[in-house]
Amino acid sequence: MHAPLILSHETALLYHRAARLAQARGRELRLGDARASAPAHARTIARQLGLVTPLDVIGTSSRSKSLSVHAARGGIPSSQLAPIAADVLACSPQLALCQIAGSCGSTALGLYAFEATGTFAIDKSAQAGFENDLAPLTSTSEILECLGQLEHGADSRWVRELRRLLGYLTDGATSPAEAKLALAIGSPRSMGGQGLPRPELNIDIPLGHKLAMLTDKQSVRPDLLWHEWGLALDYLGQIHADPRRMEQDVGRDNAISALGLHHIRVTKLQLQRPDLYRGLMDELRMRLGARQHMPTPKVMAKQESLRHLLFGTARDDGFGPIIF
Repeated sequence: MHAPLILSHETALLYHRAARLAQARGRELRLGDARASAPAHARTIARQLGLVTPLDVIGTSSRSKSLSVHAARGGIPSSQLAPIAADVLACSPQLALCQIAGSCGSTALGLYAFEATGTFAIDKSAQAGFENDLAPLTSTSEILECLGQLEHGADSRWVRELRRLLGYLTDGATSPAEAKLALAIGSPRSMGGQGLPRPELNIDIPLGHKLAMLTDKQSVRPDLLWHEWGLALDYLGQIHADPRRMEQDVGRDNAISALGLHHIRVTKLQLQRPDLYRGLMDELRMRLGARQHMPTPKVMAKQESLRHLLFGTARDDGFGPIIF
């Protein structure tokens, strides 16, 4: 009898992404059973999920190029494991995020977390590069609860990294662009972010009868909202170029302004040109009442590095070199 194969770390997150997409399309993600050896089974799972080996696993004694075996750092609470096939378990999304903290890089951790707590999933086969209107895999509160279940020292690097993530992570992102914007705005300056107050994402704001006459909806839902500061921000992606969508956007924008909110609209070019990006962030800093000061050359270099990593340049066909 084989010991169960436990998918962990990044492999667990990629499994949950694949299962989420399959469920949205009305399909069941089936993995083969574990009658073969662990390395052979890992290769089968990788092929079925469209992943490359080695797969991240915990607790197996097998040694193979198909497996990247990790220690169970902090333990594995039984509540954070789920059977996904015969003799195959997967760590929960929140446990997998705890596992990769401190080893995968702050930006990648943040992007994985925004995806897991949001309603979109990266899908390179989709026209837009992602699918949305999906159920979230986890939430910030569940990540915090999972952290509390693990044994750790308060000064552990991965714990510090996870707590830093929880300082700017917000549930409810509906697209990679929203996730990247929220990360760039809210993450600390030490990792290249702006260190600005954390926004709420996609919060419904009901409209009264009079304001509803400005649009065809009973509520508006800005991408990013700082209610305390009366500030809303929307990213105008390619979908907003459709003539019908443009008509809807005008009504939405008028309703948001009529609510007394200062409404900032952001385009791809504003994020890809360093000068326009800095201007946007300076405007946000002023609107959010943050202290205006000239960052040091080191901080500016980190901020430009993060901007380029997330959004790329105006010469890029895509939307930043980082695909997550």
